Amino acid sequence: FAGSASGGVWKTTNGGTDWRLITPDLSNLATTVLAMAASNHNIIYLGTGEGFGNVDAVNGNGMFKSTDRGQTWSYLLSTSNFSDINRAIVSPTDPDVVVVATNNGIYRTTDGGMNWIQVSLLPLIEDLNATPGNFNVQYATQKTKGVLKSTDGGINWLLSNTGIRPSGRIEIDISPVDSNRLFASAEGTLSGSKSDLYVSKDAGGTWAIIDV
Repeated sequence: FAGSASGGVWKTTNGGTDWRLITPDLSNLATTVLAMAASNHNIIYLGTGEGFGNVDAVNGNGMFKSTDRGQTWSYLLSTSNFSDINRAIVSPTDPDVVVVATNNGIYRTTDGGMNWIQVSLLPLIEDLNATPGNFNVQYATQKTKGVLKSTDGGINWLLSNTGIRPSGRIEIDISPVDSNRLFASAEGTLSGSKSDLYVSKDAGGTWAIIDV
């Protein structure tokens, strides 16, 4: 499965040789994120909207959900006020637990998207990742600010950005072999260019610029 910025969701069944558009009738084709439930591959969540500041961005209007592996999609009316959805993660053990990063903040559902709680009011949340093997520990990034961390499955969030001084977008990743080691790529000038690469060796407690 692949989502395109303004062209919907595409599917291949032969390793990428051929692709077929499977969402021609969706009301919004700005597919920014697809999140498949690891515990049930029939369930896929689709987030709309290009929320990264590009001048030709297509606006989002919430999320769609498929329960038959992309054959049909239903609109989650409860997400109509989410603005642009930049990232989404699904609990590896419960397909009804989803956390999403949006330009309006961070939202969380425990009933498959019927109802949501806004767990962070901070705007411009651009990236979102759960620690491999531990969905309770999650990290998000806020444009121009830094990194947020949750230790209770995305319910509560605190800044975890000591040492980071970004000027724009931030992307984050977590080592699958050492969950204390994180990397963050950010717009910034600390390294002498417009792009800075940071590393944390203490699960986001402190960050240091990587001299490359």
